[in-house]
Amino acid sequence: MSGQIRIDIAGDRQSGLRFEEFPDHLHDDLRGEIDALSHELLNRIEAAVPSKTGQLRSQVRLRMFDQEDRIRGYIDIEGRKGSSDYAKAGALEYGSKGKPIKVSAHKMRLDHYWDHKLAAPTSILVDAYERTPDIAEHSFMRGPLNAMRPEITKRLTDVVERRVADTND
Repeated sequence: MSGQIRIDIAGDRQSGLRFEEFPDHLHDDLRGEIDALSHELLNRIEAAVPSKTGQLRSQVRLRMFDQEDRIRGYIDIEGRKGSSDYAKAGALEYGSKGKPIKVSAHKMRLDHYWDHKLAAPTSILVDAYERTPDIAEHSFMRGPLNAMRPEITKRLTDVVERRVADTND
């Protein structure tokens, strides 16, 4: 029955009642399934997030939007205002071969030299230099979504078909 919705109705009163209830029941069913799918996707994304410090993983969030004509599960990064959180997440998701970045001169504290531990930490002055970012694409948001896409389509189609079958009975 894929691609079409058929509701069999006999009689005017029965018709009006079924069409009044159908959208509400379907909306509720879809809301439950979209919520479940969104949480499954959130778990997959959290598992795929690169985790050097754990900060990015803690910023992944799920938001649900439930309107009369639209239900959305929305997973994004919750960045701090004025920070570079979104740029960092974007560079990890899509990779970066950006423009050279100027690094100003700064002090650095060393406790080792190559693989030799120093007797005591020492401070050195690092001259200003340029570096070019070379970040590999991780696709931690798009990858899990693309992997789940066929399952999402099937499960939402099944919900609609079940509701139509229940309405026809």
